[in-house]
Amino acid sequence: MVLEGAHEKGYKCRTRSPWYSVPMQSAPHAFLTYMSGERVRLVLNRVKANSTNTIHNVFFKRGASGLIRNATVAGFYSSLTALSTELIGRAYGGGVLKLELNEARRVLMPKITSFPPLLVEALNRALCDVDTAIRRKEDVGGIVDGLVLREGLGLSKGDVQILTDERIRLATRRMTRQQ
Repeated sequence: MVLEGAHEKGYKCRTRSPWYSVPMQSAPHAFLTYMSGERVRLVLNRVKANSTNTIHNVFFKRGASGLIRNATVAGFYSSLTALSTELIGRAYGGGVLKLELNEARRVLMPKITSFPPLLVEALNRALCDVDTAIRRKEDVGGIVDGLVLREGLGLSKGDVQILTDERIRLATRRMTRQQ
């Protein structure tokens, strides 16, 4: 039984001023979904919101421009990265894909800063189309894969198709398996 007034004497509350204030870290640059349905999502935090631990906070390297941040988020939606999340994440009943923090750190993502500036600009411009496609529940591979996988990483059309097909196969299996 907790006596009224005793809570502010506990360690956490005793070390805070005021005692009921919960310290928050600085707002992250983006959020990465922790538990996902159709696909793992990376979303820019343009409103500088904070979050609880039900979503991963993402911070870009110091000095990363808005152009690099936008291009990185757009590049995240390549078939390679989506396949990587399917392979690394854990599937649960109902089709939920869970990415713990250590798993999220292992997701394969192209290093956008190594791409030519014109390609980075193209990815930056593509972000709006990527966002629209995701909201409409359309596949974004057609928007991103040509830029990231073909131009950026030099993969063949056949290699991109293999990545895409395998991602679709694993996501479909996860979404349709019995509980």
